[in-house]
This record gives sequence, structure tokens and C-alpha cells, in this order.
Amino acid sequence: MKSYDYTLLFPLDDAYRGYDIQKGTTILGNVWAIGRDPRYYEDPEMFNPDRYIDPGVPRAPVFGWGRRKCPGIHFAETSIFITAALLLSVFTFSKRRDNSGEEIIPIIEPETNALVLELKPFDFEFKSRSDAHYQLILSAISD
Repeated sequence: MKSYDYTLLFPLDDAYRGYDIQKGTTILGNVWAIGRDPRYYEDPEMFNPDRYIDPGVPRAPVFGWGRRKCPGIHFAETSIFITAALLLSVFTFSKRRDNSGEEIIPIIEPETNALVLELKPFDFEFKSRSDAHYQLILSAISD
């Protein structure tokens, strides 16, 4: 997730909440702060993608907003959807198991850098859903 977004040069002199804003000032939308507003996002520092199932929870504006939002938004979202759908259609993903066969519950925590929120690596297992799926994967790789 982006931490900031260059949105516009302010079109006129103005004042906002006691701040003087001169014409031509670059205004940065603070996506990081917007996505952590506890009025909209309960426990905002907790990694919880399920929070977005509720239609009352606004989507964080990771692609910006208004006329200057990222023109690649539809390409990016469609590419991610297709990739996820293809992976889920041929693989089964599951938690790793220890030597006694018990599931290992991964510790999923965020890792930040200057631009995006990432997840720290965690172990999991995946396998093809069937022999037919395995053959489909092999044929796609060999093409």
C-alpha cells in the first residue's frame, strides 16, 4: 500500500483550519493516515483483510482519488484478480504441519518500507488439486 500520493497543486490561495495554503502548493494526500483512521478502521494496526467484507468500511484509496488517481487502477486490480483466480483454480493452499502432523499457525505480521505495506515471509504448503491439474500446470510451463 502506498504511503503517500501526489494529488495536486493547490489552485488558489486559501486557509484551512488555521493553515495558510498558497496557490501552487503541492498537496499530498496521506494515504497512510487515512487507512489508519480508527473512525473507519477498527484496530487499524492489526492485519485483518476481512474488515473489507463489511460494505460500510471504506476501501483505502491506495490508487489515489479524484481526477488524478492512478490510471492503471483497472489493469492492476484485474491482473491481481486473474493471477489469484488462476492460482486458486489449480492449487490447494494450506498451513504447514509439524513432525507430529499438527498445523503450524503462521505469525502474519506487517513489514514496512518507504512506499508499501508488505507481509513478512511465512511458511505454507501448496499442491496441485489433482493429477489433471498437475498436467495442466506442466503443459502451461512447457509452452
